[in-house]
Amino acid sequence: MTTGSITHICFFVATATFLVLSSIAVSKLSEKWQNIVFIIAAVLGTCGIFFRYAMNLSFAEGLHPSALLVQMLQVCNFNFLLLPLMLIPGCEIARQYSVYFSMFAATTTFFSVPSALMTYEWYDISVLNFWFNHIFAVALPIWMMASGRLRPKRSYIPAVSGSVFTYFGLVYLITEALVNNGILPEGSNYSYVYDPKGLPLLTQLYKAIGQPFVYLLPVFLIMLVFFYLWSMPFDKSIDAARGALGVHITGDE
Repeated sequence: MTTGSITHICFFVATATFLVLSSIAVSKLSEKWQNIVFIIAAVLGTCGIFFRYAMNLSFAEGLHPSALLVQMLQVCNFNFLLLPLMLIPGCEIARQYSVYFSMFAATTTFFSVPSALMTYEWYDISVLNFWFNHIFAVALPIWMMASGRLRPKRSYIPAVSGSVFTYFGLVYLITEALVNNGILPEGSNYSYVYDPKGLPLLTQLYKAIGQPFVYLLPVFLIMLVFFYLWSMPFDKSIDAARGALGVHITGDE
């Protein structure tokens, strides 16, 4: 399955249709059943990542925690921890990190087929597991927003931006340490810090700057603008609701 092929387009349309219809369905459920759906999504997403990387796609091969730990250096695999954290009352930073960053990062995988999967048919276990691992990182925050249980809060932009910056910085430092100590092979790439992986913007930045991780710094500035724009419709809807009720509250709550 290659990017832009008929199979890929059908796969993408089916995914988008699923997200839209499921969001409508979840929004109509009672709060109790919404909570059940959220828990199921978090568990399935976490188990999908665990199965792929800790079990090496086969329970017969046994448990490999070290493989899972190394794969936590990949941006989307952080959902192994993020999805359960989203269910914890009061853990708003996990929800905001998801709705601002992880959801969009996972969505990009549906637009472009990774080179490692291009030689497989759409029904291959590797392709299906890849889809399975990413769909819940997109679906859970969308379902929570559709249910009115989550909205991007502008006040969390600095915290989320700092978390993303820290994450990529740590990926770079940890990977460098593991390579230098012979634990990972030379050339190991995780979360775009060494390799733009063919993305046009990142490729141009890497050519211009030429330094791992450092070439991502302009992207973080773009990300801040995106976060702000993404929060605007939600802030306007809240302001409109406050105005209708004759309520004036300063700050973003």
